[in-house]
Amino acid sequence: MVRQAPADLSAEQLVGLLRPLTPRLYSIASSQAENENEVHITVGVVRYDIDGRARSGGASGFLADRLEEDGDVRVFIEHNDNFRLPANPETPVIMIGPGTGIAPFRAFMQQRDADGAGGKNWLFFGNPHFTEDFLYQVEWQRYVKDGLLTRIDLAWARKCGAGFRKARTFTSAAMPIAWRKTWNTHYWNWWPEHGGMDTEQADEFLSELRLERPYSARCLLMSDKHPGPLVVEGKLADAERMKKESNFLRGTIAEDLNDGLTGGFNGDNFLLIRFHGMYQQDDRDIRAERAEQKLEPRHAMMLRCRLPGGVISPQQWLGIDKFAQESTLYGSIRITNRQTFQFHGILKGNVKPVHQLLNRLGLDALATANDVNRNVLCTSNPVESELHQEAYEWAKKISEHLLPRTRAYAEVWLDQEKVATTDEEPILGPTYLPRKFKTTVVIPPQNDVDLHANDMNFVAIAENGKLVGFNLLVGGGLSIEHGNKKTYARQSSEFGYIPLEHTLAVAEAVVTTQRDWGNRTDRKNAKTKYTLERVGVDVFRAEVEKRAGITFAPIRPYEFTGRGDRIGWVKGIDDQWHLTLFIENGRLLDYPGRPLKTGMAEIAKIHKGDFRLTANQNVIIAGVPESEKAKIDALARDHGLIDDQISEQRKNSMACVSFPTCPLAMAEAERFLPQFVTKVEGIMHRHGMGDEHIVLRITGCPNGCGRALLAELGLVPADC
Repeated sequence: MVRQAPADLSAEQLVGLLRPLTPRLYSIASSQAENENEVHITVGVVRYDIDGRARSGGASGFLADRLEEDGDVRVFIEHNDNFRLPANPETPVIMIGPGTGIAPFRAFMQQRDADGAGGKNWLFFGNPHFTEDFLYQVEWQRYVKDGLLTRIDLAWARKCGAGFRKARTFTSAAMPIAWRKTWNTHYWNWWPEHGGMDTEQADEFLSELRLERPYSARCLLMSDKHPGPLVVEGKLADAERMKKESNFLRGTIAEDLNDGLTGGFNGDNFLLIRFHGMYQQDDRDIRAERAEQKLEPRHAMMLRCRLPGGVISPQQWLGIDKFAQESTLYGSIRITNRQTFQFHGILKGNVKPVHQLLNRLGLDALATANDVNRNVLCTSNPVESELHQEAYEWAKKISEHLLPRTRAYAEVWLDQEKVATTDEEPILGPTYLPRKFKTTVVIPPQNDVDLHANDMNFVAIAENGKLVGFNLLVGGGLSIEHGNKKTYARQSSEFGYIPLEHTLAVAEAVVTTQRDWGNRTDRKNAKTKYTLERVGVDVFRAEVEKRAGITFAPIRPYEFTGRGDRIGWVKGIDDQWHLTLFIENGRLLDYPGRPLKTGMAEIAKIHKGDFRLTANQNVIIAGVPESEKAKIDALARDHGLIDDQISEQRKNSMACVSFPTCPLAMAEAERFLPQFVTKVEGIMHRHGMGDEHIVLRITGCPNGCGRALLAELGLVPADC
């Protein structure tokens, strides 16, 4: 005060101007009926700066920063006889508690629960951020699930993450009041009666409120959609029943999007969203911390694009870059060994806008997860450009042919109208496949896609540089389960050779045979590799021939000599240049001194060819004319995308994502690999092997996403 308003005051005058220190009153946030010897309070710390010096509120700063754990505090109780629960336990209660004002209502609910009160309870709560500021979230979820909290309406004053949702509301059941169809209608009927305004005055008032106090306006105009009963916990439904009852993958996903009480999807929808290209995850690094704060895990979706062959245009890349920066919690792009993008940290309120954005880019996420044919891989071969283009076209055809036919994706995410016709799935069937199914198109001599890790593999056979047909190999897979001897890794079996014109018929026959013969009672033994072992390769092959109306010719000769990417510049047979960039673990992010993500965006702004994601988690800048080569090379070097000091060992190492987002992770993978490779490099240098390399891979769980079992040195976590 003296610095801001200097005055010539005596000490006595200065002290005389100061008011006595007043007590800070906090509402009690607990009931003795539940917490006999404890009193809980809810404190929001007040922090601010004055002249560059950090300040905090007197009471809140003391409690948060200066009071030691188990320290003593002098307190007193001030009774408020006008703020208490009604004497009649059957009386309905409406509670409005924004921010820390929710504290007394937590105590009320604990008391109503202990008393077995039958009256309905309705809570209004708002705060800036859903993920951090939903105070006592898991308790409100439990009260809703148990039926004690009849209704809860929520409003958030800030955007969720970096994305689109500003406010959501959740309704579990209607209160005994004659509500109109929407809150807007109710507002217009209520305000003239209780606010002393006519409709025109109410409209003007609301317009001003939107400008001056947008949070208050949102609280008045919350939606009243009814998603039905909440399921926060509990065992997930059996997968086959779930698929059968999903109405061709629709479930209640659309309704679940309006459930603002939880950041996750409920019940069957937890699994159904996988058919739509998403997994529900949470940040496991902060799971325990959030549990202590009575917050649910920070649920967020991981989304995979469908990108057969991994080819994407510069315009699409720029759209992906913008989306990753603005609509995910982590702001990174993850290139996977399935030749596509993964995006981690998409909050539920942002999911629908993200699908719509992908659609505008000419992309989607349909069938990149769960019991369908997933993203089709294709060898990334920049040298044999003409042959690669032919193989890539077949990868796209196979992907399109085996896609689900349901309109659920378009209806739920793109708001397309429902068609009056009945859904049919002529290839996948109404319950889809017994388990996930993976397909590759491979161009020898490169086996970069690791065909033995996949269910169905088309090995390209060329004559005079032209693609003439495929050798078919079926039944590969790596996933195992510790302690379960019925699970094991298996190499693909050779079925025979087919000319190009039979490709789609054979692909369909393999898929439908697995659809009908696969194990639907034990998901651990449901993949194609187990079906082949159970019925025999010859029997399965004969069934495919019968369904496709063909006879396999003998396998044509083929040979694989490598599976790594050719990092650096390579000139193709079409005289175009191709630059393969090593992206460690496929993670594109702006690191200090190495703005990789920005560098790729800058290249996309001038590149006229395309980008090709590889099955080794790298990226190829394909189709660069001689005149543009130096410019792109300079951009790549300036942003750390080209580093001549990277060892061959590091270039031939990769890992799956694992912690902190993968719910199945048992050990570190992506975060551990860089330091582990550094140790391996040191050992190899000490033994005179610095110019050599071994194929090194780490996977965070036995499911094998990192393809560690096909490495020369593979790390798979043990069953501890």
